[in-house]
Amino acid sequence: MGSIEILKELKVFIKNIQFQNKSANCVFRSNHASNYLPIKGILDREKDKILGIINYGLTHTDFLRPDFFRAL
Repeated sequence: MGSIEILKELKVFIKNIQFQNKSANCVFRSNHASNYLPIKGILDREKDKILGIINYGLTHTDFLRPDFFRAL
C-alpha cells in the first residue's frame, strides 16, 4: 500500500469516527517517523483541520515524507 492509499484510508477513518460524548478530547497524532504526513489535533473538535491536512497531503504529494526517511 502506497502513501496515497494510506492517506485515503486515514481520511475515511477520521471522517467517520464519532464520539458519543461530544465533550471528549481524543488526542490524535500521526507524527512518528514512519508516517507519511505529520498530523496532530483533537478529535472531534479539530476534525476539519485534520481532514484539511490530509487533503493537502493528497494534493501536494511532494510534501509527504519520502520512503527513505521512513525506513526504521
